[in-house]
Amino acid sequence: MILTTFFVGCDASEENSIDHDVLVKTYYLECDADDFKQLYENFEDNTYIPVKISYLGDTAQAKMRIRGDTSREDPKKSLKIKFDSTGIAALPKKINLNAEYSDKTYIRQYLAALLMTKSGQICFQAEYAKVYLNGQFLGLYLQVENMDKGFLKRNGLDTKSNLYKATRDGACLSIFDDFDKKWEKKTNKNSDHNDLTELIQQINHTPDQEFESFVKKTFEYDQLVNVLAMNMMLSNNSTYYHNYYLYHDLYKTGKWQLLPWDMDKTLSYYSWMPYTYHRTSSEWESDNPLVERALLCEPIFNDIQNRITELHQSFLNDKTIQPLIDKLNLSLKEIVPLDTTDQIASEKEWESMLDLEKNYFDNQYELLQKQFKEQIHSFYVYRLDQIQTGPVTFRWQKAFHPSNKKITYVLSYGTDFLLTDSSKTTYVTAIADTFFSMEELLPEGIYYWKVSAFDGAYYTDGFNTKNRFEVKRGTPLPATISGVTVLRKEKSPYLVSQTTTVLKNASLTIEQGVEIHFAKEAAIACYGSFVAHGTAKEPVLLMPQNTAKEWGHLYFHKPSEKAYLKHVVFKEGVINCQGKSLILDSCSMFIDQKDMGMAEKRKVLIYADGTAVSILNSTFKSNGYGEGMVLFRSDATTENCYFDNTPDAIEYIGMNRGIIRNNYVSNAPDDAIDLNQCNNVLIEGNILFNNRDKAISIGTEQYGASLRNIQIKNNLIVGNHIAIAIKDSSVATMSNNTIFKNTKGVLAYKKREDYPVGGFGLVKNTIFEKNQETDVNPDQFSKLTVIHSIAGSRVLPGEKNMQGDPMFIDAAHHNFHLKQESVCIGQGDDGSDLGAFPSYSTTVGLARVHIKSAKEQNTGDYIELINHYNIPVNLSLYQLIITQNNETKTFVFPIGTTLERSGRLYVAENYFDFMALNKQATSIGGLPKLNSSATIIRLLNAQGDVLDEFSYSEISEKAEDLTFVSNGINDKRKKEWVLKAK
Repeated sequence: MILTTFFVGCDASEENSIDHDVLVKTYYLECDADDFKQLYENFEDNTYIPVKISYLGDTAQAKMRIRGDTSREDPKKSLKIKFDSTGIAALPKKINLNAEYSDKTYIRQYLAALLMTKSGQICFQAEYAKVYLNGQFLGLYLQVENMDKGFLKRNGLDTKSNLYKATRDGACLSIFDDFDKKWEKKTNKNSDHNDLTELIQQINHTPDQEFESFVKKTFEYDQLVNVLAMNMMLSNNSTYYHNYYLYHDLYKTGKWQLLPWDMDKTLSYYSWMPYTYHRTSSEWESDNPLVERALLCEPIFNDIQNRITELHQSFLNDKTIQPLIDKLNLSLKEIVPLDTTDQIASEKEWESMLDLEKNYFDNQYELLQKQFKEQIHSFYVYRLDQIQTGPVTFRWQKAFHPSNKKITYVLSYGTDFLLTDSSKTTYVTAIADTFFSMEELLPEGIYYWKVSAFDGAYYTDGFNTKNRFEVKRGTPLPATISGVTVLRKEKSPYLVSQTTTVLKNASLTIEQGVEIHFAKEAAIACYGSFVAHGTAKEPVLLMPQNTAKEWGHLYFHKPSEKAYLKHVVFKEGVINCQGKSLILDSCSMFIDQKDMGMAEKRKVLIYADGTAVSILNSTFKSNGYGEGMVLFRSDATTENCYFDNTPDAIEYIGMNRGIIRNNYVSNAPDDAIDLNQCNNVLIEGNILFNNRDKAISIGTEQYGASLRNIQIKNNLIVGNHIAIAIKDSSVATMSNNTIFKNTKGVLAYKKREDYPVGGFGLVKNTIFEKNQETDVNPDQFSKLTVIHSIAGSRVLPGEKNMQGDPMFIDAAHHNFHLKQESVCIGQGDDGSDLGAFPSYSTTVGLARVHIKSAKEQNTGDYIELINHYNIPVNLSLYQLIITQNNETKTFVFPIGTTLERSGRLYVAENYFDFMALNKQATSIGGLPKLNSSATIIRLLNAQGDVLDEFSYSEISEKAEDLTFVSNGINDKRKKEWVLKAK
């Protein structure tokens, strides 16, 4: 290979000039002429042909193929060259030679990459190359750096982190992205893409008021603002739906970066099409929600505009760029005429194209300022997420005009995806409001729609421009069900227009995947049997009809013998029950728009009176009004549930037996757990975070005191106003609780004038730490006895109490287990550890280890973790330390890895092999290979504390498909393992 270079000197006489030398390489390639001909003829294939490449007197064997996407069809093809194992020291192992056929200037991508780098943006390098094939001049190419580990290393990025390429049209970060078809993982290829999947969900579903904070927490913010501003200044329209990379730092910052790629269609390339700064996709693909929402977020949009001004004032202006274009002209003018494979007719045409770019930057800046100041800004269009069974109402956000011009809206809807075929599309113009309601039902089918704002001169499309909805007539439920009725998915959705009554001795069964849509105030009244049995993948959905914001209730009346609901999702509806039995298992209730009332007219999520109630493994998220569960006069169990923003989340009244165990209650605008006139109730193992009033309230209201056998034990109570309150003659025993950073700890007091005394309680084996005002405080009408407990502020009055640091493992990340050196270990009145969590238990433990998979069921090796908490555990930078044959291997959990509450996570050697046989599992990849040698596996948190460990002795090489399974007991003293072999 002979290297020829042209250096054009630079006099950096001005502060903002770009000091840059233009380098042109010359490559010589040799290959079989027939092979090359076949390569061009089969340009859609990624077939390599052998080639010999020479460079600076060095020669090496390599292979070559056609590269690119749509550019493969151009007469002049782009090439990719990969060296064999040796290569040439001065060259990268992979060479991308871009034909730049569509760019008649030959400078757009080169200049764009250079200016991106000048702005501080991490960007690929580009340089020119003359290429000769078998002694004949093949053409002028742009050598573009490969985005791989070498690129990451050159830019100081971690090669062990994740790099994703938006490979195909439709890689938009939208809810419609198909990873396997649109995206490509360039590093950690045997591992998962969970981080990208989660990022897409967060980008699309983070509430507007939290979006700015989310972006700053999740992305390298200044870098993101810069690249968005640079793309606007460069008119880089061919991105955001393809042609970009995402880099995720897994082990240092946990943040993402958006990296540019393939910028040949920049500058004046689209001069025939008016540039619009908020256009983020092609007409065939979804909008890019990251960019769209950044522009809709005023602080971020302001930062982008300010950055554009900074860039223009510093170097992105004609005065600075024109000398650089002149240098490029000087370097390329003798080469361009030699290339007969491009589409440049003459040197004169080429130079005229260069002249066009000399005036580009000032014009582009002025265009952007005009759009920012004189045209309608982007606005939200609200998707129709559910099947439409009634007349459709389209809604959107009021658009903003910086010049305060009058705005009207154009609604386009129809069955044509592009909404351009007038025979299939309806256009409603001159709409003054921010909604449009249809009077008639549309025919069944799939529809598309969008909204454009118009100021008399310019149109602005709202985000989203690609909205899809389905119209179905549905199946009406009869007013009365008198026999055996089964609702099946194929006839879904079912419609309830008023009240459907299930008569005594009748039954209603709802199968998986069924949707029931209710009109406003519509309900199901059940006097017979009711069974709704969905699955995790296909739950039963009970929701308002598209014409309503809420519906009434399910009401199980007294004759009702059975109400059983599993994997049922309630949206904007509630439950009343006076029947014999109510069971909810793995259900969800979401209240956002339903009017839950105020004061004495408050509604409740679940009301039951005289019913045996079991609420298990379920989730409740409310809107901060009304109440949660109010359960009267029977037996009740609430276990393994999650409540968020739900006032009085769990309230038992008049219960003679009840269990409230292992629940997670957060952000309740009132109390988390409330007992009135209850006896024999166990409140155990709950995690109660950041509730506005009391975490646990033991009282009376108008019903009477809670007197007998109220046990409050092993609860973690953090960040509430009052941790535990005992009132008005009520009595409770509190043991082994951890009470941390509340305003007040345990209180006992007289609240009601009709009671002569306050509350009474025994507190033992409890940790009080960092509570603001008081740890324990009975009023003059009350008595609290405190024994065998510790407080950080002082020694509490009572037997064997202590002052000191309890030494939690990691309170900042909600690990309130005790370190081995804690003074709380063994100090309980019964020899137990103080606090909610004994030292022999752990938040996260090892549950299963699998090695030597059988060929027919080859999952690869894996380790299963279990979360013993009912809150998510952040596993960021946790480690699995594996010692085998005196060699230590370490797996580090990427930043952002979360183990869901009471969940399980598999760490797999090969993510794809594992998931192929365990499709419903939650897993991540990258586990080091295990073998049959004697092995020790340790699980460490980010601070290096050993949370759990397991070891096995050497196993016969002939054995295969081996799985070590623990007994699942969260007690290191009692935990045992068994080996299950094929």
